[in-house]
Amino acid sequence: MHFLISCKKNNGFGLLEVVLGVAIISLSVFGLLSVAQNSLRVSEYSLREAQAGYLLLEGAEAVRFMRDMGWTNVGNLSTSATYYITYSITTNTFATSTVDTFIDGVFSRSFTVSDVNRDASDDIVAAPSGIYDSGTKKITVNMSWFNRSATTTKTLDFYLTNI
Repeated sequence: MHFLISCKKNNGFGLLEVVLGVAIISLSVFGLLSVAQNSLRVSEYSLREAQAGYLLLEGAEAVRFMRDMGWTNVGNLSTSATYYITYSITTNTFATSTVDTFIDGVFSRSFTVSDVNRDASDDIVAAPSGIYDSGTKKITVNMSWFNRSATTTKTLDFYLTNI
């Protein structure tokens, strides 16, 4: 009879251990899922940053390529317009467009052209001082993409000369 009483006292304690064990395991799983979700978010952001960097450099090289095909391809572009880079598979050349086409459905790449002025020492100076240099243009390539809740932008500025 003494044996039956001691068995009944231990039944409730086993249930409490199971509830605590499930609670601890649940908290651990939710913590691991949170870490995994943040890791995926950081990986996606890093991937987009790397892609944007390469596309930005490709845009700069495309403008240089257009210059190499003839100075008028760059020198005659308006300084008040925004241009987009297109690629023709049939002619294997880059060209400008005023219509934005998204790269991979995510990235928007554009560029602008600015006039360059030089001082008496032939150094580049801010307008309106100095003398207009028709053989040099400042190019600004922009990459932008929507990243979760905001638009991220990268910019690259460089000068091109008529060579």
